[in-house]
Amino acid sequence: MKTAALLLLAVAAAAAQSVNLSGPWKLSLVDDPRWAQPDVDDSGWPTVSLPQRTPRSERVYWLRRAVPPPASVRQMRVTVGLMSESYQIYANGFHIGDTRDFGKPAVGFFQPRSFALPPEAIRSGSPLVISLRIWNTGARWGSLTNGLADRGPYWVTSVEHADAEVEAAETSLRLALTPVFIVIAGECGIGACLLLLWLAERDRRELLYFALYLIATGLSLVLGIWVVFTG
Repeated sequence: MKTAALLLLAVAAAAAQSVNLSGPWKLSLVDDPRWAQPDVDDSGWPTVSLPQRTPRSERVYWLRRAVPPPASVRQMRVTVGLMSESYQIYANGFHIGDTRDFGKPAVGFFQPRSFALPPEAIRSGSPLVISLRIWNTGARWGSLTNGLADRGPYWVTSVEHADAEVEAAETSLRLALTPVFIVIAGECGIGACLLLLWLAERDRRELLYFALYLIATGLSLVLGIWVVFTG
């Protein structure tokens, strides 16, 4: 009982110092480095809601959200969900991280991430402004990601909570891709059966061609799954 009580107290303490970033974010379609600064007046900007994964036609755009500062300033992290493949993130004007592929035509698969929040980025008595500069790559991942939704996480929170949220989001992403495994098994299995039939009837070339097509398609999905799981 004593251990359970201590665990509950630890969870409550982590929740108390966390700030939820889900909800309305201010949107700017103008690429201006000033938008990273906390004192910019964005009251007239339109809003979008996160979590959300909605492709846009603009090459670069910004999202901003002002929230109350966390109760703790030590070892805090900012988590970001699947809203984009490539972005830079700022906290009160401090560049705290990116996806390491901003502005490049080749980017990694989108994935949940967390970034360390430096204590100097938190100003006592002032809101914490998180800014995202997003690079729209126009990437099309095909049937592998059709229907995948951004479910977060979007938090300013403790290291432990951030790690747990990111791990849960990664697990959710893998579970969402489970049907792909069924497709891979089905295509490769049918392809292998057709290949065996062709070995018995070498004059039926259509069996060979169709078997090779199914196996090649299955292997391409395996490659796609590898990309997703490794980022």
